[in-house]
Amino acid sequence: MSRVARPTRFLLFFLPLFVLFAEVTPEMSEAAKRKLDRIARASLENGETIVLSEDELNSFLHYHGRTGIPPGVEDVTVRLREGGATVEAVVDPETVGRLTREDTPLALRLLLRGVRNVSADIDYEARGRSAVAKVAAVRLDGFVLSGAALDWFLKAFAPEPLQPYISGRPIPFEGGLDAVRIVPGRIVFTAE
Repeated sequence: MSRVARPTRFLLFFLPLFVLFAEVTPEMSEAAKRKLDRIARASLENGETIVLSEDELNSFLHYHGRTGIPPGVEDVTVRLREGGATVEAVVDPETVGRLTREDTPLALRLLLRGVRNVSADIDYEARGRSAVAKVAAVRLDGFVLSGAALDWFLKAFAPEPLQPYISGRPIPFEGGLDAVRIVPGRIVFTAE
């Protein structure tokens, strides 16, 4: 995996993450990119802590991380909370694709027609030297998907590279990290 793709993939795991009225600037994006690059290169000193603010992360998504966001997904914003986040975006399901799959129920095809405001509530838990992120609910213009309908929706529509990051499967920390905590307004990365 390229060094450019690794920070984006790494960030998408913690996308279980950001803020509505954030200050989004190229300078904050550059600061976030430098921090994520250091983590991806495993160049942190023992016990070092790196803190990414919501503003930095949202700026990264808007500028440097834009290439990691699928076509048809716009205005991605993340709000961090203790143990998780809410990710919001404007999504055009037809551009994202998969609506024409034969196994897509008619009711879901109708629900997903046209551009939609989508938000996902994501729970996060660190377990030893790995973490688990699980999508707890998805809202499509106020209609809530949870339980079996949510599981089917995520399997059918989430891009394959993101499946491990949203399904509740343990993902080992990379970049020499020992701990990653999500708290209101920031993500705290700590090296071994």
